[in-house]
Amino acid sequence: MENAIRELSETIQQVNMHFNWPSAISAVCSVVSLLAIVVLLKERAEKKRPYLQVSLELIRG
Repeated sequence: MENAIRELSETIQQVNMHFNWPSAISAVCSVVSLLAIVVLLKERAEKKRPYLQVSLELIRG
């Protein structure tokens, strides 16, 4: 049992030593994208979309 715990702790230490930048950047980008989606859905529910009005006026003009 002690041997298994030692192997597990060594494996965790090895994983923590090799920080993976691409995965970290991808995770941050995913969080930012989700936040943007939430904000846009909230604005849509509140009908606060001036950018949509400007787009429609540009199309009409």
